[in-house]
Amino acid sequence: FFFNNKDERYFHITKVLHLGVDDVFKCGLINGDVGRGKIKELTSSYLLFEFTKLGEPTPLYPINLILGIPRPIQLKRILKDVATMGVASIHLIGTVLGEKSYINSSLIEKQNIQKYLIEGASQSGSSLVPPYHIYHSLRHFLESKNAPKEEDVKLLFDIKDGIECNKQSTLKLNSIWCAIGSERGWVEEERALFYTSNFVPIQLGKRILRTETATIAILSFILTASGAYAF
Repeated sequence: FFFNNKDERYFHITKVLHLGVDDVFKCGLINGDVGRGKIKELTSSYLLFEFTKLGEPTPLYPINLILGIPRPIQLKRILKDVATMGVASIHLIGTVLGEKSYINSSLIEKQNIQKYLIEGASQSGSSLVPPYHIYHSLRHFLESKNAPKEEDVKLLFDIKDGIECNKQSTLKLNSIWCAIGSERGWVEEERALFYTSNFVPIQLGKRILRTETATIAILSFILTASGAYAF
């Protein structure tokens, strides 16, 4: 395998890890095997290494994230964090109250999303990168082939009334969908669509949270309630 000196991985291996010829590093094939690389050649222009498979990646958690598209700077951080935490898929929704320009941002238009998902997966030591999909509206998503199935667990996280999250809550980690609004939340029309699709409203608390804060809190709650995380 080969990295040229313009590749961020070349920079990380040579300038951050300070590795040289015959040194080894952890690596993996995107959505494939994990293993180690042994540097065979290293110049100012390129790095050549030999990949040895050591095993298969740990499966992603069966958690599917429905996210009202937030401002791009927040979305970058969220994408990296949720990939690190191991969600199975990400569904970005243009919401009624969300800023319309967000869905036309360069982050989305130029397909830069994959870059941040790969960074997040790398941080976790995983080679699995969750797929993502973009929808112009909640209705567009719910009518798509990617919409939740009838038997799936469907949770709508909202600041309005709903079942309160608490440490005694339990969830079966099967196929779980969690919906999180953008900065200004959901409107009644969107809530009605969720309820029609049998989403259960969950109240994370009375305080208004940033989208990225709510996302991490919710995923932590789900993973803890399902027993995936233990404290």
